[in-house]
Amino acid sequence: MMKMLQVDTRLEDAIVLHKKLTLLVKSLVEEMLEKPFKEYGRFDMFELRNVLTEENVTPFLESHRELWEPIHEAVADPSLHGETLFIKLFQKINVHLHKVDGKFFVQLDYSKTIGRWWNVLSENSRGIVYSYPEMEVLSLPFHKFYNLNERPQTQLHELNLNQPIHIMEKLDGSMIHVFEHDGELYTATRGAIDGFEFNNKAKHHLLTTTNVDTVRSFIQEGYTPIFELLLQEGDENALIVKYEKEELRLIAVRDRNTGHYVHPTEVEEMANQLGVKSAVFYHGMTLGNAIAEQKHVKNMEGWVIYFEDGTMLKVKAEEYLSLLRPKSLDTKFKTKPHLLAPTVFKLMEENKLDDVLANMGNEETKKEMEEMEDKIVAIQEAWHSEARALYERHYSENRGDFARAVLAEKPEKIVQTMVFGMMSGSTVQIKWEHIESALNG
Repeated sequence: MMKMLQVDTRLEDAIVLHKKLTLLVKSLVEEMLEKPFKEYGRFDMFELRNVLTEENVTPFLESHRELWEPIHEAVADPSLHGETLFIKLFQKINVHLHKVDGKFFVQLDYSKTIGRWWNVLSENSRGIVYSYPEMEVLSLPFHKFYNLNERPQTQLHELNLNQPIHIMEKLDGSMIHVFEHDGELYTATRGAIDGFEFNNKAKHHLLTTTNVDTVRSFIQEGYTPIFELLLQEGDENALIVKYEKEELRLIAVRDRNTGHYVHPTEVEEMANQLGVKSAVFYHGMTLGNAIAEQKHVKNMEGWVIYFEDGTMLKVKAEEYLSLLRPKSLDTKFKTKPHLLAPTVFKLMEENKLDDVLANMGNEETKKEMEEMEDKIVAIQEAWHSEARALYERHYSENRGDFARAVLAEKPEKIVQTMVFGMMSGSTVQIKWEHIESALNG
């Protein structure tokens, strides 16, 4: 029996709520998609938000009230009523429908426009994988946890420091979680399963450098092994910290049915059984040591702090942060204000904005960046709303008639692309040029 960390009630609640959410997703897939899920192609990722309107959501929620009400309560937003909140939930949480080698999966992943809309569901949507149509949880990766002093609950004075802690090196790579289905092993990132570059690299290492039978054994016992894929210095996709070679390292193991994390002291032993390295654990190091060391440590992202009560947080090294963000942001934005928006957008795309904001010393600059983030999120949500309305208004099985009706309204180019993406079930990549045009318009 594995030794487990305690888990706070928020994570336990998340597992229960996610089960209800997946049943809602299954019903949405079966009732609202234009064609059966199983007719979609290999890389199709249909965004459910593209087919949701207040008109079709209202009767749907009425018929699924027992599933929706506890979710509604958990993600309550006083500015939104039920139907609008439901639509926003699927603007903030992407639902990816994958067909891989004839098998069907649903994956939940928070979107790049999440902003600060964090709640018990969005925090735990970091690439969870379910089988379809059974909706059995197959893989449960890390939940979203925060930097020291980033949130009210991670302020130093709010933490219970009279308990044991465990400190792990935070690696600067890509999170990979592994699952088994019908006898096959799959690798997943936050929004993809097999077949993509990082997944392929990870699967190669998984099958050639680990004890595959032990991997399968852990999974069959109900655990999700979570790895970090490190890229060698010089690789075009390598991040900030320099590593001597490409490899997989075990960073955590999670019970996919309860949400509990295997105790850090067990993770090192599990890595030995798998035949791979784990992240480095610093036994005897204190939180005070980590805070002091963050000013001096080189070529390292920082640390993950595990408390025995299940609290987790990040402490980032100052050198890493200085390389992550443009130098002297406060001075640069005062002298070159036109750099504010592209900088914020780039950090949002790289999922690094929260790290920069959490460690921003200048409160005025932090506020400016948060306000710009809100503007960029609002622009993207407005485009999606307009595209969804056009799609609903002009939908026709005759694609030519549909295209002519949409173009007759002369929407912006990006909105046109979104509407036609809704018809084909494809995802549109929003680029800086689109945001820049909207901000200047």
